[in-house]
Amino acid sequence: MSGKGKTIFLVVGSFKSGGTERTASRIGLELIKRGYSVTFLLINGVFDYDDFGLKENSVILSPEKRWSRVTRFFLVYLKLFKLVYLHRPDKLVSFSLGINKLIFFLFYPKTIFRIESNIFIYKKKLYRRYLQKYMVAFPHVRKVVVPSEGLFQACKAYFGKSGEKLVQVNNPIDTEKIEKSCTDFESTDFLDQPFIVSAGRLSKSKGFEALIDAFSQSQISRTHRLLILGEGELHQKLMNQINTNGLDSRVKLLGFVKNPYPYFSKAFYFILNTSHESFGNVFIESFAAGTLVISNDCDFGPRHIIEHEKNGILYDSTNFENIVESLDYFIDRQELYSEMKLNAYASRFKYSIETTVDDWLKKITE
Repeated sequence: MSGKGKTIFLVVGSFKSGGTERTASRIGLELIKRGYSVTFLLINGVFDYDDFGLKENSVILSPEKRWSRVTRFFLVYLKLFKLVYLHRPDKLVSFSLGINKLIFFLFYPKTIFRIESNIFIYKKKLYRRYLQKYMVAFPHVRKVVVPSEGLFQACKAYFGKSGEKLVQVNNPIDTEKIEKSCTDFESTDFLDQPFIVSAGRLSKSKGFEALIDAFSQSQISRTHRLLILGEGELHQKLMNQINTNGLDSRVKLLGFVKNPYPYFSKAFYFILNTSHESFGNVFIESFAAGTLVISNDCDFGPRHIIEHEKNGILYDSTNFENIVESLDYFIDRQELYSEMKLNAYASRFKYSIETTVDDWLKKITE
């Protein structure tokens, strides 16, 4: 599929600092480099980052907030409908579950869905899962892209005959940019001692409470700090946990860090105690920074990326002792640690933007 003369519309919520948004921007900008005519259709005009070519190729769909939420929704839909049927792109790509619902009702015959998150975690709002299955069955939805092999297999079994539309494509990671960013520290605070690092939204699903408890009982806590990057609703609760257990000198919540990669690069390892993960961009980002990773072996992303005892460690977070053991895994395994660090760095190649976009183009045009 040559880029010359091909038009692609990518529909995204916004360009706030999230994994889905980054995936859309990286794929779109790479396609532009290859000669495709790409337009980002944004529900909301939020730009937390401004990569070259992003704003110039974006159209904001949402009207002013003086309208009610329902009115804004219909105005967005009407504008989207007009743009799509006026320009008739070769591909209309949705980048999230919520946007899938919006573009479904355009009934455009060249529609591509993307399921970016684990639809099987919903216990109360099961309609979200059922709705995706229902929509995918319609003929105007040509392909459905999922990021990891585990999520691909689960969705394929769940969707039945419509599972034939599924394709698995890795999320793209700008590994070169990450490597260049590893020496650009915003602050050198807390770098006077060795540390391990974790990152993510401070929410229940990320498992920071259990991680802090396990760290407090680990041997590595005697020689290393635990630095946690990110913001969220559990910030105060985690601060109370840290202070109550006398860990204020050993565990630090650093909040939002615009450039986390120097911390990844300097860390002894990166650890993620999440309860679910559809892919795990942060693992690849750690690899690109030259750091191996330790993660809970949850559905679905970690085992798709991490090869146990080759480029990282997988553990069972339902076993508290297993978390502690994983934290201490490398204390007496220096030779294995050095070998695995090299393996982790080498693992970054297959997740580059160029490789991923090649895969996207191949699979959505089959």
